[in-house]
Amino acid sequence: LQNLSLETVSNLASNFVTIPFDIAGNLNAKGQLGGSLTNPEVTNGQIAFVDGTLNDTSLDDVEVTFDYVDSRLDFDTNKPDYLQASGNVPFPPKPNSDRLDINLKLATPAMALLSVVTQEQVAWVNGEDRTADIELDVSGRLELADGIKIKDLSGTSEVNIQNGTIKTKLLEDDFTLNVVGKVKLDQQRLEVVNYPDKEGQKTLEGNLAGIGFSLSGELPIASNKINSSNPLTLKIPKDNLKLAGLYEGGVASNVVITGSALRPVIGGNLNLENGQAFIPKAQETKTKESDEKTVKNTSNQTPSVVRSRNNNQFVPRLNNFQVNLGNELRVQQFPLYDFRLAGDLTLNGPIDGNLQNLTGFGTIKLLRGEVDVLETEFVADRRHNNTVVFVPEQGLLNPNLDLKFTTIAFEPSGALRQRRIDNEILENVLQSSRPDQVKITLAVKGQTSQILALGGEKDYCADQQITSSELAKLGSKTTILSRQEFQQLAECVYGEAIANSEDKAFLFSPIVTLTSTPPRSESGIIALLGNSFITQFETIANSDEREIAELVITRYVVRPIIKNILFTVEEKVSNVGRSIGLADLQVYPTFDAIYDLGQTSSVELSYDYVFNEVQVRYKLQF
Repeated sequence: LQNLSLETVSNLASNFVTIPFDIAGNLNAKGQLGGSLTNPEVTNGQIAFVDGTLNDTSLDDVEVTFDYVDSRLDFDTNKPDYLQASGNVPFPPKPNSDRLDINLKLATPAMALLSVVTQEQVAWVNGEDRTADIELDVSGRLELADGIKIKDLSGTSEVNIQNGTIKTKLLEDDFTLNVVGKVKLDQQRLEVVNYPDKEGQKTLEGNLAGIGFSLSGELPIASNKINSSNPLTLKIPKDNLKLAGLYEGGVASNVVITGSALRPVIGGNLNLENGQAFIPKAQETKTKESDEKTVKNTSNQTPSVVRSRNNNQFVPRLNNFQVNLGNELRVQQFPLYDFRLAGDLTLNGPIDGNLQNLTGFGTIKLLRGEVDVLETEFVADRRHNNTVVFVPEQGLLNPNLDLKFTTIAFEPSGALRQRRIDNEILENVLQSSRPDQVKITLAVKGQTSQILALGGEKDYCADQQITSSELAKLGSKTTILSRQEFQQLAECVYGEAIANSEDKAFLFSPIVTLTSTPPRSESGIIALLGNSFITQFETIANSDEREIAELVITRYVVRPIIKNILFTVEEKVSNVGRSIGLADLQVYPTFDAIYDLGQTSSVELSYDYVFNEVQVRYKLQF
């Protein structure tokens, strides 16, 4: 036979074999025919699989020698040298002649197939001193009554991976893997049986990215109906893990794997503490043409691809998998945000590369955090219970947010401003020499998906009831503006400028609100923040290289260190204030003590260190 398409063979064997991958290639075969029509024989047989591809990745040619005598097939591979397979298979099986025995040995180059079978999610990196040796011996009884089935399957598998280097799309850097142990196949189960040099210890041990792990227990091969009192368990003792681009910090885990080897169900827990998590970078979507591999083809024919008819792909599932965040897990994208989190999260769903198919249940608390909006740093409000609540029905990526952040903005003392709230009573009976302090609160309350659900553009000029013609009129040099018109013009211009900034999607979200004390309209707050934004821009624009360097060092090096120290101090000061009955107590940037008289009234004592000024305010909300 010469250049027999694998597709032809697959069609003939479609009732017996389900191929789990897309495979293509041609078969060449020769041998000496003998025997009879009822008992055919082939001796000195040779089969070559050439021009092969697996999931669009080219394969080395495979050569096999075989003999078929008395309805039994004896075979042995000649090449490639990193794949050695031999066996004795009955075909067709007969009474007292239905047992099969197969031996398979894989050496280091065979690990290149790891990227093929995982659809390039995980790949082996070649290099010196990186070795992998896997040996598998299996035996059983072959049945053909209802497809190809192997009964009474048993065998052993030895694994020895030293300094293996793995890369994955989830991580920026490669990581090392070392595994040593033996797995036993018995009665349709996989069972970890021993670790070399440790008699009686039924574990498979190794280390991943520098931390140790052990694997013990058993797992059914195909049927999840087989109960086990000793499920497959992966244990990671408390250690420090470093996976660049994903996580750095303390980790401990006890993962329990049930179901079957073909359909694993993952439970147990993962504990993270005193660590920092990183948001994985989005992967670029490749077109089919750009992602297609170069396929080796030495023949004049183009091999037809045998498409997989197996829709039951290998997809592990999470079942009540617990993720525990302890001792302030840090999530940071400097300088945009910096969060410290704690809480518990239960995950369920398929691990198929799409996070939208996972569901979560639990509450994550924001212990402390900062977020940068319009070059203004907002700090998590200590008096508010800041939470991220996951609800299974909403999916993992759409939790409920209930967060409050605050900042202080300043406007010149006695600056013109519009009375935007009808029942607002102007507070400043006496003029102060210091700038007016405006406390701004940014609240986020609702589902995460609503952050991008703008529901149309927001027009700050329309919010101020200014038409385009009126805006032109207000901007005319010949027009004399009243105080109110001047305020409207300022807020309109600032609002429209901010609308074109990168913070637009966030600020215009229906779940984000801006309020202030003293009260300002939302557009007024945006204008006030815009002042800081423009001032920052002008400062940079008018600075030389040395001044810009000093500005960067001050803002991004010195300030974070001081801020971290001040937060610790403020936390202790605030606790002292609450212990003596104050609603809040702070010592920086001004000394402020707030005492609640009731639900709608309070007294505030404030001392400004710079202006050596004391203020006492009585506030009544109605």
